[in-house]
Amino acid sequence: MPANPPQRSLRARPLRHQLLLLAALGLLPLALLGAWGVHELHEQHLHDIERNTLDLSRALASGVAAELQATITGLAGLAGSDALRSGDLRAFHAQTQSVLRAHPGWLDIVLTDSAGAVVFRSSRSLGAEPGEVIERRSLDEAMQRKEVVVGGIARGPRGLAALPVRWPVVENGRLRHVLSVVLRPDGFLRIVQQQKAPPQWVISVFDRDRRRVARSKDQEGTVARPATPSLDEVLREGRAEGNARTVTLEGEATIAGYTRLSAFGWTVTVGAPQAEVQRSVWRSLAAYAAAVLASLLACTGLALWLAQRISAPIQQLARQAALLGEGHPVVAARTGILELDQMGAALQAASEQRLAAQREREALLQSRQLALARAEEAGRAKDEFMAVLGHELRNPLAPIVSALALLDLKGDARTEAERRVIGRQVDHMKRLVDDLLDLSRIARGQLSVRTARVDLNAVAERAIEAVTPLLRTRRDGIDFTPQAQPVWVMGDETRLVQVATNLLTNALRFSPEGGVIALEIGRDDGQACLRVRDAGIGMSTQTLANVFKPFYQAPQSLARNAGGLGLGLAIVQSIVDAHGGRVGAFSAGEGLGSVFEVLLPLAAAAPDAAPMAAAAAPTVAGSGRVLVVDDNLDAAETTAALLEMEGFTVCAVHSGREALQALEAFQPDVCVLDIGLPDMNGYALAQALRASSRGWRGRLVALTGYGQAGDKALAEQAGFDAHLVKPVDAVELLQALQGR
Repeated sequence: MPANPPQRSLRARPLRHQLLLLAALGLLPLALLGAWGVHELHEQHLHDIERNTLDLSRALASGVAAELQATITGLAGLAGSDALRSGDLRAFHAQTQSVLRAHPGWLDIVLTDSAGAVVFRSSRSLGAEPGEVIERRSLDEAMQRKEVVVGGIARGPRGLAALPVRWPVVENGRLRHVLSVVLRPDGFLRIVQQQKAPPQWVISVFDRDRRRVARSKDQEGTVARPATPSLDEVLREGRAEGNARTVTLEGEATIAGYTRLSAFGWTVTVGAPQAEVQRSVWRSLAAYAAAVLASLLACTGLALWLAQRISAPIQQLARQAALLGEGHPVVAARTGILELDQMGAALQAASEQRLAAQREREALLQSRQLALARAEEAGRAKDEFMAVLGHELRNPLAPIVSALALLDLKGDARTEAERRVIGRQVDHMKRLVDDLLDLSRIARGQLSVRTARVDLNAVAERAIEAVTPLLRTRRDGIDFTPQAQPVWVMGDETRLVQVATNLLTNALRFSPEGGVIALEIGRDDGQACLRVRDAGIGMSTQTLANVFKPFYQAPQSLARNAGGLGLGLAIVQSIVDAHGGRVGAFSAGEGLGSVFEVLLPLAAAAPDAAPMAAAAAPTVAGSGRVLVVDDNLDAAETTAALLEMEGFTVCAVHSGREALQALEAFQPDVCVLDIGLPDMNGYALAQALRASSRGWRGRLVALTGYGQAGDKALAEQAGFDAHLVKPVDAVELLQALQGR
């Protein structure tokens, strides 16, 4: 078996050596040099054409001015005729005819009187019908100014184009006649044609109204026509001379030079076609392209050889990169090029690192998914706990509130102080429960805000009313003066009342007996402002930095005189943020009182409306048959007793089955249902009542410890007419029964 042939070692060469060879043959310097040369040639050609057209327009302007001046000189001689001065019109007519024959470029000589009427025309016999005056405007101008006027070109009755030069004859400051020479435009055309200009150039002479007097191309078809829009725009600028880009009547773009005759307002233009410049550029470009093409062909052969030399190693490297992208292991192979061998080794190292990172990432992903599942489970457990906590805390409060209402109705003066104590503590418990549930909604991003136009005066009054039970133990009330005009904002009135109530409650907790508490409403720098001031214990810098954090409370003694959970101000900030406003706390230091300020965007003033009649006070007495369903015996009995004292006939049961049985025998007008019943929930019971054989259609009121937004939506879907959260105020319950 033959031995393996010895492998010849490949000597790696740096890639830059091969790339430098290709770069040395690059065409970029040649291309840039050629482009610069073509550009300079184009600019120089443009400059030459602009200079030549301007020089020619100046020369032509001198010739045209000389022609007009010669005409004026001839007129001056006629105006000084003795025959005209003596009034011998016959002799003067004969004299003008002689002059007319001597000037072939003059079409006619016209004499008009001081009123502008034609006295005679030299082209006609004396006494013949003189006809109309051509270009009347220049005649009127000469009569008015008593100066020589060169009129504009116009066509006469026979369609011939002509232009007048008018000389006013003045004696002793008084206008006697106007002597006019009517010129053919042919004399100006001869001046144009005598110039040695390239045949493709267009030369034009314009009168003071920018109408053509003469043109090197199509004189008959263009005489007396206005300048093209592009040229007219240039001539309107009134410059003495210059160059411009214009378009001819034939639609050809030109580089035009123009000169204005300042004495007469005429303009001479010379236009060179831009296509001429472009042809020169194209010729230069063609020569340049041929040179570049020859170089390109030479470079292409060498580039093909170089491409073949380096393409195979690069393709091999690309296959290795593809393997790396697909997650497969990469084994570097020798290519013979040092840089490519280094890249292959780097790809192999990257492949090994990727496989290790992939294994680590998969382990982290599994850990993350497990953590997410646990977090979701904990979130659901927390939500369920908060709902159950609210229900379980509110359920025992409900019979307490009902029993307290019964005691108030009985009016035993001996227990009045005790009832007030119970009422204050029950209100405190209700606020603690509401704060806990509000915080849960805020944490889940489910804090609901219903936007409507709200007057902060009304918000302040409702907040003061809400904290009135806390004021019974204080000598001083809350200092508040409503604004004379409403302070309108767009917001949820109930939530804004909650903000003001929490701020007032906070001030009452931390203000000593007799300390002044002020509630202020106003406008501040285009915003609505609600401000609560107190003369209480004040706040340190640390407390100010943390006062709006949930569960944060300033340091207190072990007695915890202020109480609370530290949620009220956190809820205030969340509600204000939801309204697009901001809240701040200020204090000069401990023992120096505090100020809480809420700023909200002002809303436009409400439209005037007819004053509404004052609402009648809620009726606390009723009649009808009410079925109360609650598995809490105390809650059911106290609610039933309260309703009976208000005049209702009440039947209290403690399960859904008992409620369905009582429906036939009791025939209620209203059913008050708890949701958390032992045998079926209140939603199912409501549907069962509606679907009973009697087809009961009475009023349904949910009275439950579940008070979240989702619970209210479920109650509405189940057909409830009202949803009340335990513990409920007696008046609110009676209004719900009566559909108010």
